[in-house]
Amino acid sequence: MEEIPLEKRENMQTKVKGSLVGTQVNGDRLQLWYSSPTGDSSDSVITTMPCRSEEEALDLQDLHRSIWGLSEAPRETEVVSYQANDQDW
Repeated sequence: MEEIPLEKRENMQTKVKGSLVGTQVNGDRLQLWYSSPTGDSSDSVITTMPCRSEEEALDLQDLHRSIWGLSEAPRETEVVSYQANDQDW
């Protein structure tokens, strides 16, 4: 894997005061959801991290969730359907 130069890494940093409360992988993008440091929802932050692949996004999700003490996220990339809900309303 190619090393990212230090000057580019510094430009990629986002500083937030809240805690990581959730993550979501969308293809080769990882979304990190941070809570509001004040408890008000108006200043919560969602950042999107571009990754080289969906596999890298999933690996980074696992790393972030582990470091922040969140439960493990499922690694399914398919839509899971439940037969009881597969009916037209």
